Amino acid sequence: MPRLSNSLVVLALAAELVLVVTPRAALAAADPPVERSDCFYVNQIRGSRPLDDRTVLFRVNTSDIYRLEFAHSCPDLTLPRPKLIIVPFGGVGLICHAIDIDVKVGEQGPGFIPMGCIAKSLRKLTPDEAAAVPKKNLP
Repeated sequence: MPRLSNSLVVLALAAELVLVVTPRAALAAADPPVERSDCFYVNQIRGSRPLDDRTVLFRVNTSDIYRLEFAHSCPDLTLPRPKLIIVPFGGVGLICHAIDIDVKVGEQGPGFIPMGCIAKSLRKLTPDEAAAVPKKNLP
């Protein structure tokens, strides 16, 4: 069996490291940095209001408004009293991106079967954007 020189072993390990690190670095570069103030815990949600079958506004704590958009129509959002079930991934409860949550929507009451909705985007509204939302649409 041929013996590799130390420099070849180091080169091979470096190439392997590049293959392992590059995808993560590329993913990190694709996501804009999230400021800590743009993250919240699921237990800080104080209310929600569907705007249509693809959009929900959340009130977090007392003054922050977040906009959650779904990838596809979630018809149950248009029910008279839709119930949102929000489950954070990872068990920590910290939500910074749409991918951090699993959302199901159904009608309130016994026997309802919630429908899963795929979250596409989540962002905190600026104070000006929140002020422009009609009061009847605020959570």
